[in-house]
Amino acid sequence: FDPDEAVGEMLDEKFSTVGALQSGSSASLHNDQIAPVHVLNSSSMLSSIDAHWGKSSMLATAGETVDIWDYNRTTPLSTYEWGTEATLSVKFNPCEECLLGTTAMDNSIGLFDVRMQSGLRKVLQANE
Repeated sequence: FDPDEAVGEMLDEKFSTVGALQSGSSASLHNDQIAPVHVLNSSSMLSSIDAHWGKSSMLATAGETVDIWDYNRTTPLSTYEWGTEATLSVKFNPCEECLLGTTAMDNSIGLFDVRMQSGLRKVLQANE
């Protein structure tokens, strides 16, 4: 499986599929030619997915929690919660492969290290 050729699609709020396209393909996500390679069952609605830059079987999802997944498992490897209503986006750092950043509904940004069981830092926007 090559994450550079991966296509993700949100299904039914709590499910996400990960499929693969042939290089140069312009097939639609709703086209029957793309069969899911993996289906992830999340405990909450997902708002963002990002594939790891270096580890081809790892991805992160954002929703009520931030989850770290292995494509070969149906449950998350790690789940992070930081007391926010919802996480809007998640992105792996391309240089520091163990780090990922998030943005959340409470106007915060978060920094996580996937080797640890809790977040590293959360920064809130000051109210003026």
